Amino acid sequence: MQSEAAAGVERFLQELKKRYSKDRLRQFDEAATKQAIILPILASLRWSTWDVEEVCPEYTVRKGKVDYALKLNGKPKVFLEVKKIGEDLERHQEQLLRYAFAEGIPLAILTNGVSWWFYLPQLQVNWEQRKFYTIDLYNQASQSVAARFEEFLGKQSVLTGRAVKKAQEVYDSQQRQRSIQQTLPEAWRKVVQEPDPRLVELLSEVTEKLCGYRPDQTTVEKFLRGLLKPSQAPATETLFVPLTQVVELPNGTKVQGFSFQGQTYTVRSWKEFLVRLCELIAQQHRSEFYRVLDIRGRKRPYFGDFSELRRPEQIRGTGIFVETNLSMKDVQKLALKVLATFGYDPEGDVEVEILEGTGT
Repeated sequence: MQSEAAAGVERFLQELKKRYSKDRLRQFDEAATKQAIILPILASLRWSTWDVEEVCPEYTVRKGKVDYALKLNGKPKVFLEVKKIGEDLERHQEQLLRYAFAEGIPLAILTNGVSWWFYLPQLQVNWEQRKFYTIDLYNQASQSVAARFEEFLGKQSVLTGRAVKKAQEVYDSQQRQRSIQQTLPEAWRKVVQEPDPRLVELLSEVTEKLCGYRPDQTTVEKFLRGLLKPSQAPATETLFVPLTQVVELPNGTKVQGFSFQGQTYTVRSWKEFLVRLCELIAQQHRSEFYRVLDIRGRKRPYFGDFSELRRPEQIRGTGIFVETNLSMKDVQKLALKVLATFGYDPEGDVEVEILEGTGT
């Protein structure tokens, strides 16, 4: 059953869409956006918008300000930053999240009135990954939007802690699904490269039932490995090159995967390559992986605590983060330093799979 707060938000959204087209809203400045959209939604969610001790405007944080701090029992619980309609929100998320992280705020919202980005600022991941939900007032059903607003921003939900709990549940579910999607190609590659006897037996039995002849184990395994090869030549071919040669590649060269000590792994970016390689090395050198903390650039560290890095990414299985705000060639140089730290052969132990012909 819909709560009173959610029902109030839904009524307001229906009225908003009748009164203003999206093009009309684009003519609003930031002040008009706050008056026409932000404050009415907060009021529908039972926030006392007239009480500056509860909906605190221009809240001072260190060397800056946040448009609104939503406070309960005298303590800020939510930071809300507002931009005008059509504003590019990505340009503002890092500053908001830095403020929220430093102040210990559990929930933060960045909005231009139409798009609402919800964050868990205290997560120990990079800025982009702290976003757990997005609402678009004009492209999503009003009833669904109202329910999400009540869950994540309703005064009662924030007061009881349900908002943070629900946000964490949504985030965890997304992370599980993302991990599954990223791992499935690697799992499939492993299955066909190293066929499980049960799979070989099953395929042999089905083949025999269909044609009357039972293939031997070698034939089945060869068939499975052949599934990794495309039936038609792709428009761009992949090529394995030693890690030491990455610096010679043109900027913009795309990475598809890499091999490490004979095992292959699928990645979608140079950042993902660096993080995955560090994770594999950490698995083999768990008790001494802390040695990467000695790897530093001229002006900044490459490994360390979350707060030390510009775009940190945690290395799974460790409490150490790695800097990912790096160019392709910087990734190569850092990867070589990590390999050297633990005695690996950069020529023989690691090769990267690139899309031949990419780059500028």
